[in-house]
Amino acid sequence: MISKNKNKKFSMARPIQNTPTIKGEDAKRFRKGLLESLTKKLTPEEKDAKKKEIKEMEENYNLLVSISGGTFY
Repeated sequence: MISKNKNKKFSMARPIQNTPTIKGEDAKRFRKGLLESLTKKLTPEEKDAKKKEIKEMEENYNLLVSISGGTFY
C-alpha cells in the first residue's frame, strides 16, 4: 500500500517476510496436522472426498511447478 502525506512524500507499507520452508519430520507433522484439521468434523465419505481433493490439488501444483521450471516453488 502506498500512501501520500501532505508533504508529498511516498511511503510504502512494511514488507511481509517470506514464510519459512519446513522440511523433514517437521513438514510431515505439519501436513498431518493440517489434514486432520481439515477433516476433523467430516463424515467418512466427506473425509475421503476431501483427501482426494487435496491430492488432486497437490498433483496440479506439482505439475505447475514442473511446467514453470520451478517458478512457483
